[in-house]
Amino acid sequence: LTHVALAVDTDGVLTFEVHLPSAHYPEGPDRHAFHERLHDRLAALPSVESVGATSWLPVLGRYHTWGIRWPADDGTAEPGEWTSSDVRIIAGDYFESMGIEIAQGAGLADVDLEGEPVVWINRSIVDDLFGDTDPVGQIVSVNGTRRVMGVVEDVPYNTRGETSRKIYLPHAQYNDDRNWALIQTVRAREGGGGLRSEIESVVAELDGQLVVHRAATFESLVDAARAPDRFAASLMGAFALLALALALLGTYGVL
Repeated sequence: LTHVALAVDTDGVLTFEVHLPSAHYPEGPDRHAFHERLHDRLAALPSVESVGATSWLPVLGRYHTWGIRWPADDGTAEPGEWTSSDVRIIAGDYFESMGIEIAQGAGLADVDLEGEPVVWINRSIVDDLFGDTDPVGQIVSVNGTRRVMGVVEDVPYNTRGETSRKIYLPHAQYNDDRNWALIQTVRAREGGGGLRSEIESVVAELDGQLVVHRAATFESLVDAARAPDRFAASLMGAFALLALALALLGTYGVL
């Protein structure tokens, strides 16, 4: 299990949460503006390579399953069947900060998010919905109609390498839906050992009432996700040694 390909780069990624109280950030654009200021300030740190955010991290389970269909129900063609897919809300340079490869199309930073509604999809959706059709530029139904701007490689939802269909929606266009508790993803350069204290200083400068919550390296979170399987393997190994000892004792007694 420790050698299962996770399709993300776990080295040097620090994750943390900053929960924005609705009393101080009542509107979606206010919350998104804070995240943009935070990302700009963090990206300017010498020890930081890239910064992004997501509503749920990879490998740590499934979360928020919605429907997608193509062709979309926009009146131009007979709409397709609804297909369930995991949904992630993303912001900043999320794909770059997590080392997720963009197989086709543009990245989040290369798209005008003030224009039409857009979406990114993973390889599994392409295989299940589009077949041989190029998905980039196609209109799909995902809580309204959205244009596909890119295709990213499949990322497992657990440490065993199992994947699912996945949709990525930009927070810039979906911040009014709810007060998303985005998980920040910061990729550090080599020698970024004091990054956590720098992050806490930046957050305090932006808003002294906010707290850096659940700060941890992504590598440690993946290790924690592997813990149940590691415990089961250790337990089975202990019982195997006990069985071997009993077998040796019994053989010695017979002889």
